[in-house]
Amino acid sequence: MKNSKRLMGILFILVIFLLSCMDTSPDLEPEAATYPTPELIMNGTPVPTGLTSLTSTATPTIIPEQTTDPPPEAESTGAPTEYPEATSDPAATSEQTPEPIPTEFPGGTPYPSPVIETTATPAESPEGTPYPAPVIEATATPAESPQETSSPTDIPGDSRIIITEIMYNPDSPDIEWEWIELYNRSDSFIDLSGWVVDDGNKTPHKSPNITSGIIPSHGTGILFNNDLISAVEFESAWRDGINVIPVTDWGTMGLNNSGDKIGIWNSFDAYNGDHELFTNTICAIHYSEELSWPAADGSASLYLTDLDADYRDGNQWALSSIGMTTPLGICYQSISENTNSGGDIGSP
Repeated sequence: MKNSKRLMGILFILVIFLLSCMDTSPDLEPEAATYPTPELIMNGTPVPTGLTSLTSTATPTIIPEQTTDPPPEAESTGAPTEYPEATSDPAATSEQTPEPIPTEFPGGTPYPSPVIETTATPAESPEGTPYPAPVIEATATPAESPQETSSPTDIPGDSRIIITEIMYNPDSPDIEWEWIELYNRSDSFIDLSGWVVDDGNKTPHKSPNITSGIIPSHGTGILFNNDLISAVEFESAWRDGINVIPVTDWGTMGLNNSGDKIGIWNSFDAYNGDHELFTNTICAIHYSEELSWPAADGSASLYLTDLDADYRDGNQWALSSIGMTTPLGICYQSISENTNSGGDIGSP
């Protein structure tokens, strides 16, 4: 490019020199024309020519004044300004636009279409069989603890705890030696602290009458009258190792020999105002000879014959007798200790 500029400058000087030397007639001498001083560019630097004006009888060739370097195409030999077609010359292709991404292999085989992975479930299998509807797992909190087991029967209330044996008419003094057996159906222990036990009388308790006591999984607990006897005295009359749970204010409750209702509430809030309605109980029975319940004989307890049965049904209960096997043990007779007569029969 620089050599081309240098050559054109030299040619321009020669043309001017030749025109100035031409022999022209004075009569035909036209009016002298004054041209601007040409600007020669050599190696990128303007070179002064020392010529300020030129006079010629020939038709002048007007050379436009160049104020800036023309683009490379204008200084070439007439090549078009469009980009040349792509060639394999690396120097030529370096000034071209980037080549498009090939869509086929060198042999002419088209590239395969891209595989788009999706997590959507297809509507049917490749064989055309519709897929089953997806199973949506709910994250809502279950109504019961995961450790709790469902009741084998449709029993209202808290099915974890059921009443399985009652001694409401012992041979010993009634109020002192009455007791109630509870069974824990669940797979975890249950703490009875703050619970309430009561019968269907009209005098409510003023506070929870079960202050402490735990029933293990699939185990039992014996509610007894702690106002009149101690846990040691109870075990002395029956046997050691009984899971005894003390109950206060038993005298306000008491269990009627002719029939009564027994309810268990798991909090005093649930019990308060409900001591006659029994709508908030987690477990309740209504024993009575008029309701198909066995008749008490004045010494033996009544026990539930099937732990999976409806404990509210009197037909599911039986009278204890010495040596009889129950779902939770074997019936035996009490020992005469303290105020116990030694004539009570049950399986606490």
